[in-house]
Amino acid sequence: MENYFDEAKGQLVEYKICNGLLGGLGMFFAGLAAGMLGIGAGAFKVTVHERILKMPTKVSSTTSNFIIG
Repeated sequence: MENYFDEAKGQLVEYKICNGLLGGLGMFFAGLAAGMLGIGAGAFKVTVHERILKMPTKVSSTTSNFIIG
């Protein structure tokens, strides 16, 4: 179980990552597509985070920004 503090809500939000193997496969294809098309993979990766891994939006976008940095 993972968690983060949401300042807007003023509370600790808990979540659980699901489908790790499928998420890894999705990330592989996101990177492959980005490399072949010459574009950033951020939109693909955030979609994988939210749809497959079931990450909250704030965590997903923060992770994507961290990877870019």
